[in-house]
Amino acid sequence: MNSKNNVQKVAEYLKNKGVNAEILHFKHKVVSAVMASEVSGFPLNKIVKTLIVIADKKPYAIMIGGNRRLDYGKLRKLLKCKKVRLAKRDEVKEITGFDIGEVCPLSYTLERIPKIIDEEIIKKDVVLTGGGSQYTLVKIKVKELLKTLTPIVANISK
Repeated sequence: MNSKNNVQKVAEYLKNKGVNAEILHFKHKVVSAVMASEVSGFPLNKIVKTLIVIADKKPYAIMIGGNRRLDYGKLRKLLKCKKVRLAKRDEVKEITGFDIGEVCPLSYTLERIPKIIDEEIIKKDVVLTGGGSQYTLVKIKVKELLKTLTPIVANISK
């Protein structure tokens, strides 16, 4: 699946689910939180990274602020699992249909896996998430993100 197709799939998801969000298009790549912050003008703490982790062989989508790092100890405790690791690039592609740096939590492919959002994010008003390509982000109110995804909210960052 190419990234243009991915962006269309994200747009379809937003439309079909009645999600009030906007896909932002950029001329420069936005494949990391730092790049997304620089290009969009949004502060790093309002950029949401969606990480795919494998916890005891089960995938999860983890959403944390661009200024934070995943705390594997907290996540292991939350999930009551022995082993947690970041998914490898090919696993991310297989699980989500997106490449690393493109993962959009607002997509049909991520509906199948549990989502966990760091409690720091819910204190924000508006955030940017991956938009399905290396040149797009989704601008969404946090309340709308929570309503759409119904994720587990927990303290999972440091």
